[in-house]
Parts: sequence; structure tokens; C-alpha cells
Amino acid sequence: MTDSNLEHPIVIVGMGPGGLIAAIEALNKGHKVVIIENRDHFTRSQRVLLDKNSKLVLNHLLPRKKYQEIISDHDGQTTVRLDELQNSLYEILEKVNNKSNLTIYRGSQYEVSQIDLNTNKVVVKNKHAVDSTIEVNFSHLVGADGGRHTISDLVSKELLNQNKNGIEYNPLDHQTRQKAHGTIALKLNEGNLERKNRKMTFEDIPSLEKLGWKNPYLPKVYTLFDQSKKHIYLAGEIPDKILFEEDSVKKQEMLIQWGRLILQLKGYTNPPKDFVLDISESENEIDRQKNNLKATAFPVELKYTSTPSIDLPNGGSFAVIGDAAKNTNFHLGHGVNDAISDGLYLVRNINGHLFNHSTYQMHQKSNLSSLKRKMTWSESDDNKQLTQFQNSLDDFVIKGSNSLLEFSKKFNDKRIKSTANRLKKLLNIEPKDYDQIYLAAQELSGKISGFIDIETVSSQVKIFEKIEFNREEAARLHAKNFSISVPLLSCLSGILEYFNKRKIASLDNEHSQLVEVIKQLKENYEVFSELKSNNPMHMYMNYKKVSEKDVLDKNNHNAVKKNKRR
Repeated sequence: MTDSNLEHPIVIVGMGPGGLIAAIEALNKGHKVVIIENRDHFTRSQRVLLDKNSKLVLNHLLPRKKYQEIISDHDGQTTVRLDELQNSLYEILEKVNNKSNLTIYRGSQYEVSQIDLNTNKVVVKNKHAVDSTIEVNFSHLVGADGGRHTISDLVSKELLNQNKNGIEYNPLDHQTRQKAHGTIALKLNEGNLERKNRKMTFEDIPSLEKLGWKNPYLPKVYTLFDQSKKHIYLAGEIPDKILFEEDSVKKQEMLIQWGRLILQLKGYTNPPKDFVLDISESENEIDRQKNNLKATAFPVELKYTSTPSIDLPNGGSFAVIGDAAKNTNFHLGHGVNDAISDGLYLVRNINGHLFNHSTYQMHQKSNLSSLKRKMTWSESDDNKQLTQFQNSLDDFVIKGSNSLLEFSKKFNDKRIKSTANRLKKLLNIEPKDYDQIYLAAQELSGKISGFIDIETVSSQVKIFEKIEFNREEAARLHAKNFSISVPLLSCLSGILEYFNKRKIASLDNEHSQLVEVIKQLKENYEVFSELKSNNPMHMYMNYKKVSEKDVLDKNNHNAVKKNKRR
């Protein structure tokens, strides 16, 4: 520890991890420190990833027992709950040897109302006392107040009043692909966490769509666990409809459902109802505030400042750290790690009343470059996924179109043959125009469906809805229509599935009845595909699982024989 030659303290606004680290480092160097924080408690219970540098810093600062208590290692990831990290760092501040060097104004009653750059003074308003303000002179001022960067805005306002350049924030060139993000804290209510070897695939998109997901890619959602594996924290992309839901109770329930689905699609086999919101039953104010943050939805827009530190007109400096320097991209796990390194670098670049801007700004540029590089890699992975998905859809429509062409040969109709020839030409052209192929296949399926007696096919479906239906009539209808319905289903279902995923057009009204028939037939497709015999009576009995006694019933057996001779 060294004695500081600063006349006034370093004022730090904000007690996130970065602000707390900066305060501890400044005290260790012998500086006086004033911290201003307008939150009564640390309530952010989300888990965050720690990189190796942050682990080294925390391992050095925290008592061994405390480090082991709050740091969790699971599946190669090291995580910590934000509130536990902040409380642990705050405990270090409370135990500083020279308490006269540390002053803390903490609570919702404290608000920085003004920054006077002519006298290097922060004016703090106490909202709980009438006409009560606190004036704090500073040597250096640190904005550690998060993405809202209120202190930066106040400093900029004063600089502009003096015809000097303020601190500007600009959108990052790279933005997250999905604006709507959320966090969900769940706990396993019963049993132990169970998982099978499964990853989310594009075949899961229909399940995701049911909860409002409308993108042609899989959502990025990260799952982090505590040591017990009973408490699960999910963070990442959510459907837009959840973000824009105005009813807070309904929004919370939608987030819970989204979290349960993500766990299911990632291979966790516990019943969804066993995952419940990880809230405390306690009635104290701290727990109530924490409970309000257990399921959150928010938009993400990445911004940064190109001037993270400046000299002030009356001497000293102003610098920002953590989210006040640039927003966090939650997918890359850099937020808390950047904040910790920012806090250390900032204090180490203070030399009396001087501040080493070049070194600190180089550090910030390095962080920003690292963020952009990681986002580029992430985008590359996203593009690979999209390419794979597109290729699978393209293969699907080619296969379906070829099946449809083969099926069309059964019809001696000029319109069908004309459309089939056009589709065949499109299939032979390189490079293939998959959207045109799809549209031509859709047109061909429409003409084929117009040639088929829809009512007859529909009546076949209705048979299965009536157990008491005359078995002989069932056999007759199946003998007539089974050869049409199954090929139609197998050929058109692929086209319709492709249509539903791409959403590039809509079927017109004249095909709507066909679509409904296909939907009903799909429900019985597995039954159809398992049938080994073409005997229509056998098919019907297999579907209804008729008892052996009924199968051997003499009257029914003779009725089927008579129907076959017909």
C-alpha cells in the first residue's frame, strides 16, 4: 500500500462488480474513496461467466472459503451469481484497515443531481431529507453506473455548456441478430436433474413457433447451474411477443414456459412442471426485489463510447468502466469480466492528478476489438447453421417435387402434364431456383388435388372417427381410396411442410379443403405406414385393433369375401 498525494478522494458512482473492484484497488493504493450507489440492495441474482483473468483476481481478493462458496464450476464453465459476487466484494470494503479513507452513500434516497466541473464537485441529493444535499469534491470521477451512463450524460452536459466536446455513445457496427432478450431463473422442485444426449435442431422450430418464435434460426439461450444443479439460470434470445407483452403476470408465465421448453429441447428429461420460478417465499424487502428480477425481458442495442476517459477543465479526469463504456453482449459472457479488468486498469493509470489516457483507452479498444471478433465468429456459426437449414429445406423440396412428378404420371390430364413438364425443366436447370421449384410444385399439387374427389378422401378420414361405422362399408371405401390417399399424403406433406417453414406464399381458398384433409391424414400416417397387407379389411382392423373374436366372426368374414368378388 502507498500513501496517496491526492487532496480529494476518487469518487466512484455505482457499485457493480467494476465499481467495487475499482474501489478496492484504489484503497489498496492508499487513495481516499467515496462511493455513491442509489440501490438499497444487490438484487441481480443472474449467473454470469468468469474468464481465467477474473478468476485469478477474485481468487486473490476473496477468502478461500468465500471463493469456494460462491464460485461454481459446471460442464467446464465457471460462473457466479452477481448479487453474491457484489456482496462478497462489499464485505472486503467493510473490512478495510483505514476506514477514514472510505465513505459510502448507499440507498435509493441518494441521487447525483449535478456535477460542477469548475470546482470538481459532485452534488448528491438526499431525497429523504428536505432541502438536503451533499457536496463531494473529487480528484478523479468514475462512472460505473451501467448502460444508462447517467454520470456520463451529466459530465457531457457540463462540457457542452463550456463549448467543449461531450462524451458520445454510438451504435456498435455489430448488433445481436435478435433484439428481444430475456432471463429466467428456475429451480428443480423435485428429484435430480436428468439429461439425455440431445442438442436443439431445426426440427424443433415448430415447437418453438408455438411459443411465438418466428425466426428461421434456432434461439441462442444459455443455461448456467449452481453447484447443486438444482438452480438453473437461462439467458438469451426470446420471442418478440414476450418482450412486447404488456401484462406483467402473463409475461412472467410466458418466460417460464419458454425456459421449460428450452430445457426440454436441450435434452433435460425432467417433467416441465418440475421446473418452477426460483423465487423466495420470504416477505422481506430484499427478497421481494430479487423475486421481481427472476424473469425479465428487455431489448438489446449495443453502444459504446470512443472517449472512455477525458481530462477535466479544472484538473483530474473522468473515466467510465463496465457497461458505462459499452453495453454487454449477453451471448459472449464478457460483461462482468470487462468490468473487473476496467476497474483495475483505471486505478492503475491514475498518477496523482494525472491520468494515463493512452494506456486506458488502448485497454478499452482492445476489449472492443475482442467483442467484435467474438461477434464475427458467432455470426459465422449462425451463417453455417442457416446454410445447413436452407440446404436441408432445399433437399426436402427437391425430393418432394420428384415424388410429385412421379405421382402425376397417373393422371391423363393436359393441365397436369403441362405443369409437370415445367416443374421438370426447373429441376434440371443449374443453379436451381428453389423458390420457383416450390411454387411450381405447389401449382402441380393443386391441379392434382382438383382432379381427385376431395369428398371421397374426406369420408375415408371420417371412418376412423366412428367406431360403430359399418365395417363392410369401411372395407369398400378403403379398397377404392387407399391407393390415392397415401401417395397424396406422402407427396404433398413434404411440400406443405416446406411451405410452412419458408412462409413465402399462402395456399388459396380452393386448396384449403385439401390442406385440412392432409392434416387429418397425417394424424393416421404412422398407422398407414406400418400396414403390411393391401387387404382393406385387414387395414381397417389393424387401425381399430379389433379383437380376434370379431375377426373370426363368420358374418363379417363372409361380407368381406363378397365385397372382394365385387
